[in-house]
Amino acid sequence: MALLGRIPSAARLASDEVIDVVAARGEPQLTVLMPLFRQEAFVAEAVQSVLEQQGVVCEVILSDDASSDRTLDEALEVVRRHRGRHPHAVRVRRGTRRLRRAHILALSSHARTPVLVQAHGDDVSLPHRMRELHSALEGDAAIFAASPFTTIDETGATVEEAAPVGVGTSVLDLEQALARPAWLIGAVQAWRPDRLDVFTPLTLDYAPLGHDRILPIRAALLGGTRVVGEALVKRRVHSGNWSKRVVDGGDWRTKKHGWNLARVMIVDVALSDVARAEAAGAIAPAAAASARTALVELRERHGAQLRAQHADLVARGRRLVWVDDEADG
Repeated sequence: MALLGRIPSAARLASDEVIDVVAARGEPQLTVLMPLFRQEAFVAEAVQSVLEQQGVVCEVILSDDASSDRTLDEALEVVRRHRGRHPHAVRVRRGTRRLRRAHILALSSHARTPVLVQAHGDDVSLPHRMRELHSALEGDAAIFAASPFTTIDETGATVEEAAPVGVGTSVLDLEQALARPAWLIGAVQAWRPDRLDVFTPLTLDYAPLGHDRILPIRAALLGGTRVVGEALVKRRVHSGNWSKRVVDGGDWRTKKHGWNLARVMIVDVALSDVARAEAAGAIAPAAAASARTALVELRERHGAQLRAQHADLVARGRRLVWVDDEADG
């Protein structure tokens, strides 16, 4: 791992720019997008797990979203300790303007490889995770790859073992992608944006957390979704998890309302995607018709649930809004 000069402290990094701090030994084969936000207690282990990836050369982008604690300092200290020990490139961004839900989208535009992988600042990647994902995406038809995860708590103790999905790599079909298995979350995903250009680029116009759902559905429409049967991520559950700040979690009713609204919006995006894929000749008319039927049925079911939840909340005098962490420092 070659240094590009001395690794600066967090305070000395230029604001809101992606800075190269460590050069790769060899050509990076994939880009690890690592958004960080107030994860001081967990980020060292998370970054170390990515720098210790074996069998592949990575471009790692560490991006702090204007944290008010020492998250970025802790991450940089790990990079310093690992100098010369691994072949991966490291790039760093010190954010002063919050990106929030736009974080992954913004980092994607800085990637220098065709394969993107999510790795969060409070999770732990197994040492062969990037190698397995890269291998799953090597075929000409492969677009998206994911794996199950094991849940750990704040101390690192296992809370729940990963649900088995089989041995080796398999293909996730559209029906499975629409159902969204419980393990199919953003933290385990990898994809090739260049093979999804038939669709409208992802933007913040989509529902909160919609990207995690939209990517596997798009890949499944084109027959390009791969599943690695082994759990490759230890996902940490704690009081500061990002997902807990996306919808109003005041009680279970408002939380369910928020998630159902997201589901309805995601289905609408998927219907538009089917039309685009069919028009571009990327899927056959019969496959498009089958997908359209399944999506309309799903939208009707989610819509009925949403209307019932909405009426219940209004009757209880609850305010129905998306929430974000605007007040977080």
